[in-house]
Amino acid sequence: NATGLQLPGVLDELFSYDGPLGAFYSAEAVSLCLWAPTAQAVYAHIYKDPVGGSPLEIIPLEETNGVWSTKGPKSWEGCCYMYEVSVYHPSTLHIEKCYANDPYARGLSADGKRTLFVNLHADDLKPEGWDELADMKPDILSFSDISIYELHIRDFSANDDTVNADFRGGYMAFTLKDSAGVLHLKKLSKAGITHVHLLPTFQFAAVDDEKENWKYVANLFNTNSIADSKILEKLPPDSAEQQEKITAIQDDDAYNWGYNPVLWGVPKGSYSSDPNGPCRIVEFRKMIQALTHIGLRVVLDVVYNHLHANGPFDKDSVLDKIVPGYYLRRNTDGFIENSTCVNNTASEHYMVEHLIIDDLLSWAINY
Repeated sequence: NATGLQLPGVLDELFSYDGPLGAFYSAEAVSLCLWAPTAQAVYAHIYKDPVGGSPLEIIPLEETNGVWSTKGPKSWEGCCYMYEVSVYHPSTLHIEKCYANDPYARGLSADGKRTLFVNLHADDLKPEGWDELADMKPDILSFSDISIYELHIRDFSANDDTVNADFRGGYMAFTLKDSAGVLHLKKLSKAGITHVHLLPTFQFAAVDDEKENWKYVANLFNTNSIADSKILEKLPPDSAEQQEKITAIQDDDAYNWGYNPVLWGVPKGSYSSDPNGPCRIVEFRKMIQALTHIGLRVVLDVVYNHLHANGPFDKDSVLDKIVPGYYLRRNTDGFIENSTCVNNTASEHYMVEHLIIDDLLSWAINY
């Protein structure tokens, strides 16, 4: 009770692991593999639907040297799952039942409620011509030839009247050939820009994936027929009213830079036409394909240096539920360091570095 143990060094010494993690797909089966050396028990809850309902089954995973695994039927593909991890959590000083997504998730339901079983190599997730896209990338003869244009996926088209209303603020806005934004990117490409740098595109917190839950300034006036910008323009230019209106909805609107990482390996659901199922994967690929056809390569803002949440109960906490006290950097008193913004990621630990490298490779290879 007087002193707490910080375990990362011990875990790296005894349980470091170089094998594959996450969900894996063969012609006959689906396999799960989770690194959780401090867990006392791990179960996979398999669900048919992205939200609600009881599990189709609850499967115990078997542990070997800190890695928990199981093999299930091919029918799992397209279903969802969550991990139940029984583990001692230093923040509560108790053994907790933590319910978490897969740290190696490649698909999610809306707002990351559940992890989606999705095989990124499946043909129906590839836009036409996807497998040839790597050969179409513009040549870069030298790193010094790179010229980067940074943009935000939502800001690119959220207020662009030349974009179909259903596509504004999302991945599909980049696939239009003659919108104002795309014509602008074509001009930049011809002028010598080589790369588009996209602000965070992974699953982040603070923006609801379900668009019907977004709030607008117009809601404060009980009207949805007038754009927020038109309402704000009518207010006196020397008043504080504009800021007051924005502040009233800022926690529930669609605007956020995205530096609130929840899961790094899955495209953000709010930018897709449907946040449930594999839609976000297909539309993200279509965005990359469209940018390539313009002559632009893509850089992603990955934000591995911190995570949005911690602890055994926060809905946005993932890694700190799987191996508590390991993934987040702690000071000499045992408290989480926040110098990078909040919840520093401990990239000096072996399995954190392993996760980051695997994630980078997944984006580079699969997208």
